[in-house]
Amino acid sequence: MAGTTAETIASAPPIGVRLLSRSSGAGRGAASRPGWARVAYWAILLAAVVLFSWDIQNSGYHAFYSETARSMTQSWKGFLFGSFDPGNTITIDKLPGFLWPQALSARIFGFSPWALTLPQVIEGVLGVVVLHRAVRRWAGESAALLAAGAFVLTPAIAGLFRTEVEDPLFTLCVLLAANAGLRAAREGRLRPLLAAGAWIGLSFQSKMLEAWAILPAFGLLYAVSAPVTLRRRLAHLAAAGATCLAVSASWVLLVTLTPAQDRPFVDGTTDNSAFSQVVGYNFLTRFSSLGVSAKSTGSVAAQSMAGTDPVPHTGQTLTEWAKMFGPSLTTQIGWLYPMAALAAVCGLVWLGGGGRPAPPRGGERGWSVWGGWRFKKIPGRP
Repeated sequence: MAGTTAETIASAPPIGVRLLSRSSGAGRGAASRPGWARVAYWAILLAAVVLFSWDIQNSGYHAFYSETARSMTQSWKGFLFGSFDPGNTITIDKLPGFLWPQALSARIFGFSPWALTLPQVIEGVLGVVVLHRAVRRWAGESAALLAAGAFVLTPAIAGLFRTEVEDPLFTLCVLLAANAGLRAAREGRLRPLLAAGAWIGLSFQSKMLEAWAILPAFGLLYAVSAPVTLRRRLAHLAAAGATCLAVSASWVLLVTLTPAQDRPFVDGTTDNSAFSQVVGYNFLTRFSSLGVSAKSTGSVAAQSMAGTDPVPHTGQTLTEWAKMFGPSLTTQIGWLYPMAALAAVCGLVWLGGGGRPAPPRGGERGWSVWGGWRFKKIPGRP
């Protein structure tokens, strides 16, 4: 009898999984949604389509990105390397991944403002779908609809997906990575974790090293939440990290392995190196106000403001943080600050109340609770 009880406990899903299944309908399809939820979901998607695509025929041309997208439509070589000019003499000063959808759209529909903006509209609508799916799996239908609706109705978001910048594709890839990462942490499966690593790698093609800023959070989530042994968790994280690195470095390796005479010169560098462009020009130079120099990386140094700015580095850093509450930014996004504070309070209430699972019952020794998940301790394994 004792053995049967132990086997039943060992085979039971983690508490966090059971709670998520009950509260969010995880694993059930759209048919399980209440009628009002389906209506609200499609209304939110319709609003996203309208807001993101409104007047895109007059969205205009970006002075730099539009010309690059035009050049990328002239030849597949220019498309692959992100050539700024049709002669393929020099690349854009960033990785060209975010421009690939725009160049493809311009090839299909012709070069025009709406053709260049259409991919961002699609990326925005897909982002709403993915965000709803991820939140629904974690916190239920009501929270998912609230998150999707807030995302669509945020003015900065609506404006973001109507422009030719790199952020729309980056945002979509990060949301896809979050959705896959949450699924991996919930189920302890390798495949969705590998997918999360691949999506982060693809987001690297849009914003470079900024995409890696979320890796610690993803790794910690899986390390403390996945309902598998510690050894398997670490092995899964290593595989996902390798996938992320391979996808992230794919374009840099392509440029590095291509002879210089067969490709455009890499903009933003003095040594024609994609590594210098990514690490030096687009990363280290962003911290020049803190005294960081990128000269040794072979990148073009950022214009020095020495002698023109009397504010010391420390004071300048504090001033930059204070800009969040200055008139230049609060008039645009200041209304989000109270919402962020309210969300933090609601999150703490949720963690301290019904959102947390009950402590393990007697006889379930060897399990630990962390952030709503329960892990099984297998004898003889770490």
